[in-house]
Amino acid sequence: MKEQHGMQEVLIPMEAAADEGRGNIFHSADVLENTDTLLLIIQGSGAVRAGQWARALCINDSLNTGSILPYLKEAHARGWATVVMNPNQWTDDRELPDDPDFDASVFLSTEKRARSKPVERRRIRCSSNPSEHCQYVWEEIASKSPARDVLIVAHSAGGPCTLSLLRHAKESLVPRVRAIAFTDSVHFVGKHEEEHVKRVVSARAVNYVTSDEPLDTLLSESTGAECKRVSAGHTKHEHTSASAISSVFPFLDSKRTADTATAPSSATSSSDP
Repeated sequence: MKEQHGMQEVLIPMEAAADEGRGNIFHSADVLENTDTLLLIIQGSGAVRAGQWARALCINDSLNTGSILPYLKEAHARGWATVVMNPNQWTDDRELPDDPDFDASVFLSTEKRARSKPVERRRIRCSSNPSEHCQYVWEEIASKSPARDVLIVAHSAGGPCTLSLLRHAKESLVPRVRAIAFTDSVHFVGKHEEEHVKRVVSARAVNYVTSDEPLDTLLSESTGAECKRVSAGHTKHEHTSASAISSVFPFLDSKRTADTATAPSSATSSSDP
């Protein structure tokens, strides 16, 4: 990400003391200057770290299918700023090489391995769970972007993180969200969900889900609460982000263009969509 796309690494929490655990996220160099569009990328759960959709695909298939690199390429070609979240890093991974029990091969294996004994690591204060992580990154970094339009791509468990973010940042985020592309998201919009979340998801989102139907085949229409579901063009969950990319960006483009004329005059407007 840093070499190919000039992404900048930021350690969080940004105000951490010297002895505190810290994690990392990445953003493009123009995140605080780009007044046009900001893309937030949120991966799923598990061992994946910032920039990965699926570790096994990165190892056994290619970085084009297992990583977000093609998404960064498409976004930056459009002149969009980007923020890559890292919601699965709850402890300070920087300590791993100094751990006498650390076996680096665990990161190169697709098999689940149990450690011989638990290892205590420094917890990351702002990232005790994925939702808290995303909220911190939005509040302390992404929300400071002057971009008029905010777009979100969220894979798998990134979907629930997105809903949590919409609940938490109603005034600072919701008026700026133009489109959300879920890739086989596991989110659920219940009848007791907050109304502004229902409106955003039903009107501005699409979920590309596993299916043996061709890419973009309509599987279910949007309702008053849930978004439209279309085929991702693949039957395996971990492949959906890569498989759907040729549709994801035209979808983001179309929603962004459609909303430009009616975008709020202030990026921090509190009006609901």
